[in-house]
Amino acid sequence: MHQNIYSGIFVFFALFAPLTAASVMTTDGEVIEGTGIIHTKEGVVITDAAGKGILVEYSRIQSIKEDKPKAMPEAQPAQGPIAEEPKTAEKAAKSPSESKSSQEAPPGHHRHDGFFLRMLGGYGALNLKETPIFTDGTGTGSISGGSSFFGLQLGFAVLDNLILYGSVTGHLALDPTWAVDGVKLVPLTSTSVGINVYGAGVSYYFDAINAYVSGSAGAARATFTADKTAYSSERGFGMDLQIGKEWWVSANWGLGAAFFFHYSRMDDVGSGNIIPKITNTVVGLAFSATFN
Repeated sequence: MHQNIYSGIFVFFALFAPLTAASVMTTDGEVIEGTGIIHTKEGVVITDAAGKGILVEYSRIQSIKEDKPKAMPEAQPAQGPIAEEPKTAEKAAKSPSESKSSQEAPPGHHRHDGFFLRMLGGYGALNLKETPIFTDGTGTGSISGGSSFFGLQLGFAVLDNLILYGSVTGHLALDPTWAVDGVKLVPLTSTSVGINVYGAGVSYYFDAINAYVSGSAGAARATFTADKTAYSSERGFGMDLQIGKEWWVSANWGLGAAFFFHYSRMDDVGSGNIIPKITNTVVGLAFSATFN
């Protein structure tokens, strides 16, 4: 009776289950081989290719060998989640940094907007000429030498990267070289030449590289000191240009360097109908600190 029931069951499994290789070794050394194996209450049943089953009681079994099929339909869904788990974990691990990078920067962070302050300090070469210097309307005087430079710009961004500002600019040469018609004078001590300009300007930043160009113009005056005596020229015209590059060191502060150029022209204090004209140029390098 049991043999017929098992035969019917295993015909079904032989037709619809994937083929396997199975064998049972009995206690008396007999090896029973088949294509499938199932455990029952009485023992294990080994099926052959024809679907017939052979029952072997547990008391007679010494060892069981069963080779699983290499590919089973049920295995594919099981592999999907397992294979994807590392990716999911990796994605979860990356998500905080990705979320942080995707966050927008605070307002004004590394942007040229709002309040603007730039301080400049540097050194350049001054070249001043005045003509005529004699009462008969002849002669050219010149002053040349190293010149310190200071600039202060204060303003507001009217658009991102476009800034309007008021400026104070100063150039000072200590103990420069004096000459008349190209002939150097005996070295003078305690002499200086200063140029100051009060004006307004505009600055524009190229945001991708944080470089800028600035230009200002205003009222300029030259001051001369010699033998502890100082006098100043009349007010004239002065302009300053800078081309610079800065690097952000905080959310709003940037440090950088710039090439600068200064030009000014004014009348000196003359006598009679003779009014000497002064022209001055300064070219140099400056360092900048900007809050914006």
